[in-house]
Amino acid sequence: FHDAMTMKQDVAHVISKDHRQIYCLITPLINERGTHDGAVGLFRDITESERLEQTRRDYIANVSHELRTPLTAMRALLEPLAEDMVRKEDDKKRYYAILLRETMRLSRLINDMLELSRLQATDESAELCIVQLEPIISNVLQRFQPVAEEHDVTLSVPGSMSDCPNVWSDPDWLEQIIAIFVDNAIKFTPKGGDITLGIKADSDTAAISVRDSGVGIAPEDIDHVFDRFFKADRAHNEPGTGLGLSIASEIARQIHATLSVKSEPGEGSIFTVHVRTADAAIKDMPVTIDAEESP
Repeated sequence: FHDAMTMKQDVAHVISKDHRQIYCLITPLINERGTHDGAVGLFRDITESERLEQTRRDYIANVSHELRTPLTAMRALLEPLAEDMVRKEDDKKRYYAILLRETMRLSRLINDMLELSRLQATDESAELCIVQLEPIISNVLQRFQPVAEEHDVTLSVPGSMSDCPNVWSDPDWLEQIIAIFVDNAIKFTPKGGDITLGIKADSDTAAISVRDSGVGIAPEDIDHVFDRFFKADRAHNEPGTGLGLSIASEIARQIHATLSVKSEPGEGSIFTVHVRTADAAIKDMPVTIDAEESP
């Protein structure tokens, strides 16, 4: 206030205190004689907008990094091929195989980014209905069994699924969440490891879990596993884009499900999606009476 009145001009300043950001704009009140009668201050909490701006900057930085890595590798291979420096046919095949792998990695990254943007762009919820869990689990097993065998990992569902309750959800999106969990588990489970799918239910909620015997997640990383581009295993260059669990989180928001994770370093992880049972959801639905039938 003193500076604004002394210099007779607006003074802007941001105060940072207790994890809050307060934008201050002080404007001097100048009378007809050109002297000031005081000053008025506008104070605005910009904590949320600053957080969103930082998130935007981080997102751009992460996208740039994820795109640069495969492009750098592709350029390093294409230049010697274009200049005819690679003469042996075996070396050429190896270069082409790496180029194909990096191209597929770029394609997965772009597809995941588009999928995440599409999910975040709408606030509309999915059309939920009664869903049987047994065919969904069977589809996921059939889809990922060859991948698990290729990685020398055992993928199974202990026990019977015949007594699984029906749930209130979207079958395609619920299957996608479970598929993301299984795909993530395969990536981080060493050879000879086990991945099991389990279902626990009570009268209100069914919990579908994917348990692995992989590397686990450090305690300081647990709260960030559903963040965009987050990779807990920073020491290894995994083929994932770091967007799979973020997509699962957005899908869960659309179908009114919740996600949870439990893990200990070196002891594996358990990712769980919690959905309402069909009986509980239908029971809580408002009862409507047809006007023609009402007395």
